[in-house]
Amino acid sequence: MSLLLEAIFELEGTAIVRDGKALLLVRPPYRLPDCPVLSEGSIPDAVLKHGFSAAGENFPDWQTLVQYLNDKAVKARQSLGTDIPTSINGVEVMEAAPLPVLKKFLDRVEQELIPKHLFEQAENILLKLLSSNVRHRLPQLSDQAIFLLQKCKDARFQSHAGITELAEGDTRFSTLPNHGQVEECKRVSARIKKQGCVFNLGV
Repeated sequence: MSLLLEAIFELEGTAIVRDGKALLLVRPPYRLPDCPVLSEGSIPDAVLKHGFSAAGENFPDWQTLVQYLNDKAVKARQSLGTDIPTSINGVEVMEAAPLPVLKKFLDRVEQELIPKHLFEQAENILLKLLSSNVRHRLPQLSDQAIFLLQKCKDARFQSHAGITELAEGDTRFSTLPNHGQVEECKRVSARIKKQGCVFNLGV
């Protein structure tokens, strides 16, 4: 078996992989049966619109490929935030910090962390600030932190929207609209969720 890596989004550990004749979107948590099957046009779309880079490497098996994607994701994130701690050391840091330092925290979140897609670090700083006495001591700064928290949430959503758009092009289900089955699938899915099982759907 040979797997061809066609395109990769290193920061997300996501890739478009050719397995024989099938073109698959592979992404964490790497459940291969759930990989959407893409059309050939997905490759240029991924590169031109969604932040992927063209690749071309071959891999002997899925384990080797997934390890490669994990390593690439780790290195990409480290290259963007080598000097960024994974967490702020306690709420006490925020409570002890003077106003100019707190402003620098927020400036860094807005100008560096969010644009570089380092959402977890950004949210950690903002939540620590909002959990401290700064919320009552400096309400204007607290309002800015709340605004940035929403901005971070929106940026995270937009970051994943492009990959989701690719996944929604799954060719395994491309004939459903033609056969009027989209609403039926939604109805069955809702019943399964409500009943907690796949039996007696007609009841």
